[in-house]
Amino acid sequence: MIYLVRHAQPAVRRKITPDRWELTADGRSAAARLAGRLPWDPYLVASDEPKAIQTLQCAYPGRAVDTDPRFGEVRRVEPVDDGYAQRRRSYVSGTPLPRWELASAVVARFAAAVTDHLARADGRPLVIGTHGMALTVWLAAALPTALSGGPAEFWAALAQPDVFAVDLATTTVARQPG
Repeated sequence: MIYLVRHAQPAVRRKITPDRWELTADGRSAAARLAGRLPWDPYLVASDEPKAIQTLQCAYPGRAVDTDPRFGEVRRVEPVDDGYAQRRRSYVSGTPLPRWELASAVVARFAAAVTDHLARADGRPLVIGTHGMALTVWLAAALPTALSGGPAEFWAALAQPDVFAVDLATTTVARQPG
């Protein structure tokens, strides 16, 4: 079983790129509460972005978290402004945006990382700390019928943090209540 964990709330800092943002105090508290929604003894891996690593560290205090940049958010040049939601909804729905990583490239790197880390997990649950757009475009490609309402609606409904159990064998995606 794979558990996709969307990171908790980061501190938005306009002078720092989003891939370097860290969690707020509220984000750390919310991430700590994930423990009841996640398996007890998983293999842990996160993107190399602080907010994803910190989310898993708060959910699993004292546990080692491997990192893999292939689980990182969509690479892009994007202003920090009020138009972010519409741009992101368009992107996850399949609209290529200038100076944004192609969705097909995100899917390829994410899928390769999933394959590699499932092997390393050696039968244990795989918990992946990642990001909203990256997990959405991968799920839309890997399990297209599992996202009811489509990728834009799925992305818009994501919480910070959020957890989804993904079963590739049964092609199911289930939000973990909490």
